[in-house]
Amino acid sequence: MKKIIIWVVIIGVIAMLAIKAVSFYNSSIGYEEQLSAVHTDTQNVFSKATKTMTRQGFTLGKYSKDVISAINASIGGRYGEGGAKSAMLWLKEQNPTMDTTLYKQLNQVIEAGYTEFADIQTRKLEIVRAYNVHLKTFPNVIFASALGFPKRDLAKLSAIVTDKNTNQSFETGEEKMDNPFE
Repeated sequence: MKKIIIWVVIIGVIAMLAIKAVSFYNSSIGYEEQLSAVHTDTQNVFSKATKTMTRQGFTLGKYSKDVISAINASIGGRYGEGGAKSAMLWLKEQNPTMDTTLYKQLNQVIEAGYTEFADIQTRKLEIVRAYNVHLKTFPNVIFASALGFPKRDLAKLSAIVTDKNTNQSFETGEEKMDNPFE
């Protein structure tokens, strides 16, 4: 009777370890798939933000050129070849204004793009942190080692995009502020 109890206990322990190993394996695969998806989504958000900012910037540049062309055509048409000499008179007559809506829209696009990008990068870092905790806690660390996790390059998948000034600031411990209008 004692032998049966011992075998039942051994089989029970083995079954529990097997269930834990399967559970660990499945959750680890889930973390890696989620991290891969968010990594790809980060690239998508970055691309979308960059393209939108570029298109808005091109629109603004085109608008500026069109306004200058319209002013030059108006001065030249009204005052002839030497129209620039009479430009002050034209300015007094017309008081040209530039629509600032495009500048405001571009600023909103830039802010929204950077905010969305920062949010998705933060989400990626949270997934990496949770996965690392999952891998390093006991008894998961044993299963991670035995089953060969992580299976994907976490350093690559957890990489975030920063700017040159941020990198320099963290290397030197000093903030360098550039003029954004230069």
